[in-house]
Amino acid sequence: LARRERWALVRHLFAEYPHFAAEVGQEKVTLLHVCAERGVMDAELLTLLRDHGANWEAVDSSGRTPEMMANRSFRALARNIWGLSPDLFEDPENWFRFWDRNTNGVLEPEELGDALASAYRCDGVAVQWVKSYVNVHHRAGIDKAGLLGERGLLQTLQASEEFAGLRQQRKPPLFYGTGGGRGGALLESERSRLLQLEAHLEHFRAEYGWEAGKPAPRHALPLPLPAPSPEGSADPAERLRTARGILGFTFEQTRGLSGHAWRAGFRIDFAGQEGLDDGGLTKAWAAEIAFALFGDCALFDARPAGCFFKPDDVEMLPLDGVQVK
Repeated sequence: LARRERWALVRHLFAEYPHFAAEVGQEKVTLLHVCAERGVMDAELLTLLRDHGANWEAVDSSGRTPEMMANRSFRALARNIWGLSPDLFEDPENWFRFWDRNTNGVLEPEELGDALASAYRCDGVAVQWVKSYVNVHHRAGIDKAGLLGERGLLQTLQASEEFAGLRQQRKPPLFYGTGGGRGGALLESERSRLLQLEAHLEHFRAEYGWEAGKPAPRHALPLPLPAPSPEGSADPAERLRTARGILGFTFEQTRGLSGHAWRAGFRIDFAGQEGLDDGGLTKAWAAEIAFALFGDCALFDARPAGCFFKPDDVEMLPLDGVQVK
């Protein structure tokens, strides 16, 4: 009946057979899949489906949910009926309104972290990364202008490679195994090495007083950086310039430190960004150091097999405008 678009009869049958709403048919297709595919803009019918247990997250045999099959208008209507967040990229104003729980016109850091984690369907690791990003870049939260304005957060998200990867459900390279190709699971030997690394790191954390989710210990060396964190910048060239400045400053401040001092760790402070370093600032610092090193071919040679040191005949490299040996 649904495939023949006999919607009035479908609604009538719900009175006697409400379980039809959640029934799974051939190829695991539900009524909601059919409605989504055909763009049925019938709020009464969709409300009946919801009330009788239709699953918005149901997956058919091709791996598609109703949302994946729907057009933009149907998604907006169905999300509203199911009480779900509007889509950040399709309806950013209502997305902001949905997550502004205290209706004060500002997404507080906790609200913003939850909102972004939901928008990108983050797993546990990604949630931590997103909340660290918010902690670094939006410690005071954002208002609607900060989301929608020129160079606002929405534009940053659309230009950011990191967030693009989250949106495409990509994982960092560390979590790809060699046994099954880029998407393969970790080999047992790789898993074992990661566990050994984690054990060593945990030993150092305990030895030097580092605790997850808590500010850096007092004995950690302060490392005040000369610029705000450019992570997520919409301008890659500007981000690289700032990151190189951070790398150069870090190099000068740490080049004479002992191994013991490095193991004790650093307490990061970006200029113009208030807050205690409870891990998010350190992650942002490490990300910018990596971007400064590998953002182009100035310091390393990029090849299909990876990044390599410059050949032996290259004796000097530019670092933040200074030639270093």
